[in-house]
Amino acid sequence: MSNDDENPPEILYKYRAVDKFTLFNLINNTIWFAKPVDLNDPFDCQLPGADQSLDEVYIKDFIKEWKKVGYNEKKTRAVLDHITQTITGLKERIGVLSLSSLNDQALMWSHYAEQHQGICIGYKSSSIKQSTGDGDPFSVKVVNKDASQVGFDMFNAVHQFCNYEVNKELRDSGLDPDKKVFTEVINLVKTKLEGWKYEDEWRYINRSFGIRTLDVNSIASIHFGLRCPEIDRQTVRKILHRQNIKFYKMVRASGRLGLEAVHMNAG
Repeated sequence: MSNDDENPPEILYKYRAVDKFTLFNLINNTIWFAKPVDLNDPFDCQLPGADQSLDEVYIKDFIKEWKKVGYNEKKTRAVLDHITQTITGLKERIGVLSLSSLNDQALMWSHYAEQHQGICIGYKSSSIKQSTGDGDPFSVKVVNKDASQVGFDMFNAVHQFCNYEVNKELRDSGLDPDKKVFTEVINLVKTKLEGWKYEDEWRYINRSFGIRTLDVNSIASIHFGLRCPEIDRQTVRKILHRQNIKFYKMVRASGRLGLEAVHMNAG
C-alpha cells in the first residue's frame, strides 16, 4: 500500500487516558494503528453503496443495466463479488491512526482523555511516517461531509472493471481497476460526518493494523489535562525523563471559556 502524504502539520496530537495501553506505548515508543471496525464512531469507514452488492434486488437492477451493453448475468455477478471481496479485505486488513492538529480542544479532552484527566501526546509527524513495522503509512487530511455526500459508486467501479476487460488499450496501459477501488476506499476512510469537524483530524493509513515502533525522539510534547492527577503526571514524566520533551499543563483560559497550555519546569 502506498500513497502520497498530504503535508501534515509538524506536530500531531493524540488525546489519551493514562491507562495501561498508553503507558505501554510511552515505555516502548510504540503506537497503535486500529482496525476501521474498532474506531469509536460506528459510521466511520463505512461504505454506503458497497454493501448494496449483497442485496439481490440491487444485483438484478445491475444485471438489467449491464445487459444493455452486452454483459451477461454471470459476468456481472462475478465482478460485483470481486469488488465486494476487495473492499471487505481492505477494511479488515488496513490500520488507521487518528490524530488532531489541536491540543486545546475541550470536547476532545472530554471524549478521549477521560474527562480532562488524561494527556495529549504531541507526535512529530515525520516520526510516524518513518515508524517501523509492516507497511508504509501515509497521511491524509480528514474531510467532513454531510451524510448524503458519502458513498461508494458501485456502478462506476463495475464500469471500470468491465471496460478494462473489453478494452485492449486500457489493459496495455497497465491500469489496474483494483487500484480504482482502493482509491475509492481510501477516500471514504478519510471521510467523516460533518459533526466531527471540530476535531480537525489527520489520519495515517497503513496496509495492516497493529503496533508500530517509533523513533525514541518521536514525541515533541505532553500536555496534561486540567484534571490530570499529580500521580499520573509524575508517572508520565518519569517514563519520559530521558527524552527532550516539553511538558505542559492545561488550565482554564483567562477571560474566556476554554483551555490554554502553561509550560512546566523541568523536574
